[in-house]
Amino acid sequence: MSFPKAKKRFGQNFLNNKVVINEITKVINVQQDDIILEIGPGTGALTKNIIPLCKEIILIEIDFGLAMLLKRTLPEQQKINILNIDALDFNPTQFMKNRRFRLVGNLPYNISTPLIFHFLSFSPAVIDMHLMLQKEVVERIIAQPGQKSYGRLSIMAQYQCDVHKLLDVDASSFQPIPKVQSAFARLVPNSKESPKAIDEKLLKTLVNQCFSKRRKILKNSLKSYLDNGIEFDNIIDLSLRPENISIEEFVELANKISEWEIQNLTEKQG
Repeated sequence: MSFPKAKKRFGQNFLNNKVVINEITKVINVQQDDIILEIGPGTGALTKNIIPLCKEIILIEIDFGLAMLLKRTLPEQQKINILNIDALDFNPTQFMKNRRFRLVGNLPYNISTPLIFHFLSFSPAVIDMHLMLQKEVVERIIAQPGQKSYGRLSIMAQYQCDVHKLLDVDASSFQPIPKVQSAFARLVPNSKESPKAIDEKLLKTLVNQCFSKRRKILKNSLKSYLDNGIEFDNIIDLSLRPENISIEEFVELANKISEWEIQNLTEKQG
């Protein structure tokens, strides 16, 4: 198969290994009533496998030339809606109304993390996400406390989702061949019972604050809260570093701060 010239500004690497494409199709397990949203379909290598299996497919392709190629070459056009836009500008709530969808994507590695969190912000509409990512990013997403890769992405992804690495994908499976290895992952939003933050924005801020000083102990990272009289000793050992703190413990810390803020506000109003 001949490929269009990849555009570096779009981070294009076209998947062309048929064995890998078939394996990915198998693990996605598309059902007849599924609405699929595919980001970065490229030349449509995976798309062609999905179309016969689903009810409807929406393709987001930022490259106008590729969008036109897909319109000319894909079968069953009545099932397909091709949007020539930036995926970060796509609002599923407005476009999809109340319909839920399954997200599939070979994400540009330079903006993969912002894209993941963009679509997680619409998580009630997302059934699951099957994503081709840089292997290093997948390792960060699935990392556990104490592991070198554990950090902000691990915590915020796992707080919102069940996460699984499904396949390692060699660089030779793409054209042009990227300089990094890839992996295919599944993220399932809100699929498990776990402690929830009173204020999720505060949780994110807290995690960012702690990991901006990754090598410092929590006592230093939480100094501004401790100076305000918030006590964390009964929740966590403040001599630990953030890389050793579980998601549940971060949620407890965030909720302690939220409770203090609510109590402080109530006292001022009273």
